[in-house]
Parts: sequence; C-alpha cells; structure tokens
Amino acid sequence: MNTAACVDANGQPIAVGDGAKILSIPTWLTNGLPEEDVARLKAQEGKIMRVLEVDAHGYLWFGTANAGRWFCLRPSEVLVVRS
Repeated sequence: MNTAACVDANGQPIAVGDGAKILSIPTWLTNGLPEEDVARLKAQEGKIMRVLEVDAHGYLWFGTANAGRWFCLRPSEVLVVRS
C-alpha cells in the first residue's frame, strides 16, 4: 500500500495509533447487515476511535480492546484527531 495515499477527509496523513473521528457510517458498509448491526455501527458516528490497522487496500480498521477489529472505513471517511 502507498502510505502517502492514506490521508483523512482534510488531507491529513493518518496512521495506526492515530485517533480518528468517525464522520459517518457509509451505506457500502451497512448494506445487507441486520438492523441491530447497522444501529451498532451508526452509534459510532461522531466518536473518536483509535486506528488499529491500515490494511493492504488502505482501509482503516477500528474496534475495541476486547473485540479487536470490528469495522473498517476509507481514510476519506474520517478526520484525524491529535492531542
């Protein structure tokens, strides 16, 4: 993967360990999922989550310490939040 292409919605570089604000959950991710899963994903909108992985296709993976990788987004679907 070309890491130079891994930039957020504002063009800021994003990497594993960065905080990212979830702008919205796209329909490409929820298409065909049960309503309860869609609701669980939609509840993440506006939250800041840590990037757990950037996969070989450039998708950012998010999750929790106890559940591990849970869902992915394109870098353009988040905003980097640095403290």
